[in-house]
Amino acid sequence: MSTAATLLALVAVTACGSSSRPLTHAQFVSQVNAVCRAAGNPYSAARPSEPTAFLAFLQAQLPVQDKGLGALKKLRPPAAESAAWSSQILKPEQLQLDDTKAAVARLQAAVRANSPAQPLMVVRQTVDQLDARGSGINSYWTANGMTNCVDSSL
Repeated sequence: MSTAATLLALVAVTACGSSSRPLTHAQFVSQVNAVCRAAGNPYSAARPSEPTAFLAFLQAQLPVQDKGLGALKKLRPPAAESAAWSSQILKPEQLQLDDTKAAVARLQAAVRANSPAQPLMVVRQTVDQLDARGSGINSYWTANGMTNCVDSSL
């Protein structure tokens, strides 16, 4: 999907969910799935293991993550689901985005240091960190029928 089409889909979906009334559970699940479908799964592509390729991979994921999270934040879950939505999705997804930004900075520094072992260590640590947080997020997506959001690479 083109960037323009993705942005248009995200705007349309978030406009539907940004009213002051919370959504029903079915509406909420439908809109969350639509946001994830429109944004795509930023980690569905194979992760390169070579440090400079991994750095480019992470840098390409940042705008996708940021736009998707922004769209998810605009949705209003049913009142009974609000606390879980915030603690199990919005907060961990924000931390995942922050972790990715920090990993980009660490990896850029490691590549600039021109030490062969350091960038590889940063890649391994980053993958472990993102996978650990991602598996918890996946549990919520799966348990709530938000199948378009599940990261199948985990």
